[in-house]
Amino acid sequence: MNNNQKKKVPVIVSDIDGVLKQGFNKCISDKVLKALKAVRSLLGEIDANRFGENDQEKIPFFLLTNRGAMTEKQHCIMMNKAMGFDQEQNSKFAFQEHENILNHSALAPKFRTFQDKLVMLLGTGAIEEVAEYCGSQKYITGNEYICCFPFLCPFNSFSQEFKAETKEKVKKRLNLTDDDFHEPFQIHAIFILSMPFNWEESTQLILDLLSTEDGKIAQQMPAIGPEKHIPVYVAYNDTTYKSDFQLPRIVNGCFTAAIKEIYKTIYKTEINLEFYGKPQLKQFEFARDYTLSHIDKNHEVTNYYMIGDNPQSDIQGANKIGWTSILVRTGVFQGEGNDDQDPAKYVVNDFYDAVKLIFELEGISTKILD
Repeated sequence: MNNNQKKKVPVIVSDIDGVLKQGFNKCISDKVLKALKAVRSLLGEIDANRFGENDQEKIPFFLLTNRGAMTEKQHCIMMNKAMGFDQEQNSKFAFQEHENILNHSALAPKFRTFQDKLVMLLGTGAIEEVAEYCGSQKYITGNEYICCFPFLCPFNSFSQEFKAETKEKVKKRLNLTDDDFHEPFQIHAIFILSMPFNWEESTQLILDLLSTEDGKIAQQMPAIGPEKHIPVYVAYNDTTYKSDFQLPRIVNGCFTAAIKEIYKTIYKTEINLEFYGKPQLKQFEFARDYTLSHIDKNHEVTNYYMIGDNPQSDIQGANKIGWTSILVRTGVFQGEGNDDQDPAKYVVNDFYDAVKLIFELEGISTKILD
């Protein structure tokens, strides 16, 4: 091909759990791993006739997952280890940090909006590192808030020693003195980054902080909740995920469903939650813009493909934005036909068949998959 011509390549976006991995296991199968290595190979190795045997570039491939509670760098390291790409003989297949799009990735601009105002983080995992990775330094976690003001959740299980240590940690981070702790801090936004362990404590904090319009806890219980409240951002809203167990396990979407009902019961009005993660259109728009910003200048995008196992997450979001959706049967969806509610453009058995289909649709040789 003419060296001055842009190479026409597809952008492949893939979910992880139920597509590449299942539960805490490594790759779903050797067949799937073979396909993953194929799509991570150099273009010259995939199809020398089309791209030229010396082509050292790759097909743009990104992971789009509702995983979170860790930074993109941490997730990249974890994925490479799980797939064996951290080993020298497989290092050429290794994922790069920028190829990992997590549930909170699109929230980075929101964190920067509040960088000078105190925000609360709810969830488990490395949520503090996530906030700092997204550009925030002025934050307090739900557990820290309880340790500083234990009367908010009188049945908390934190020891006096832990509460004291946590208070000192907060004082240092926020540059505070003991005089600043005479009443609970005003919070300007809440970020639910993952499912909390203790739902009741996190729910109590949300109810308290949303008792007024400005994130200050009300002096007396309002008969009806405020007309507006501080923003509550939710990194993802999946209700279940596929693990090693035969039945799906509940996750953050069930927590937010509980919050909605409890808030309505207490305040006689609706809570306003701003959702991110799949299948939200804003998450896919972020993924589109983000991936385009990382595509080689010598590439011309032909199509976007989304490979996923969850019709109500991966497929619904891909269909909303107009990508070619490919549903696999190795995760949440295991039906014979297509999903009735959120049908995919194509349904195949696994990631291997999805990659083969994409290569065929794009006129790329499938020999590397043999």
